[in-house]
Amino acid sequence: MHHNETKTPLIRLAKRGVMEPWKAWCIRVGSILVALLLGGLVMSIALPEGSNIFSAYGTIIEGALGKKTAIRQTIKLAVPLLGTALAIAPCFKMHFWNIGAEGQITAGAIGATFFALKFGKTMPQLPLLLIMAVAAILCGGLWALIPAFFKAKWGTNETLFTLMMNYIATQLAAFFIIVWEVPKGAGK
Repeated sequence: MHHNETKTPLIRLAKRGVMEPWKAWCIRVGSILVALLLGGLVMSIALPEGSNIFSAYGTIIEGALGKKTAIRQTIKLAVPLLGTALAIAPCFKMHFWNIGAEGQITAGAIGATFFALKFGKTMPQLPLLLIMAVAAILCGGLWALIPAFFKAKWGTNETLFTLMMNYIATQLAAFFIIVWEVPKGAGK
């Protein structure tokens, strides 16, 4: 190979032009079907002998959507995940790989929990919820600011940095659970 020749990559990703809607829907539906098939393959390996994959999928759907309480639980779990996805989408669009959303949620939860425990019995519910929301947003944002600062100042790898921040946030949450839950003098 000559010095000025460029090697063609094995795989090349390129943005497509406008795709016809029916093709886009075929890709979406196909992706869901492939995911269900792969999940079924994993379940067929993990399920006890004689179990039916279709009944397993039925149990999953029943558990998530079968009763009013199940639907509420599913929504309760989905809302933070969808909100987080919306929050980090601009990062990915700008090619910043923020893998620390879990830690940012945890940092926000620590901030909201502090105010809930400190003022939960003395403050009216609506102002308390607003303060908790602001605290969660600020704490989660500040948690994201740490790797952003290091990336801007010293060019650190944001993927690894934000991922490691998840573990720190988890340990901080465990620490605060102990501090906030155990009354003074109750244990060692």
